[in-house]
Amino acid sequence: SKPVVAEPVTSPDTTSDDEPPPPPPVVKKAPPPRPAEAPRPKPPPEPKKDISDWDPNSD
Repeated sequence: SKPVVAEPVTSPDTTSDDEPPPPPPVVKKAPPPRPAEAPRPKPPPEPKKDISDWDPNSD
């Protein structure tokens, strides 16, 4: 089999004066770091229940 030889036209090293240089690769900027505490509205405090039906999981 013949060795594949790149043609001068398609060679990446060949730059034509007629064509502008290829655009730089697009670099996706990383999203800004999330704040330690996201500012979220606090829910209204629930009315105090009697200690008999207080649920330790509801907080």
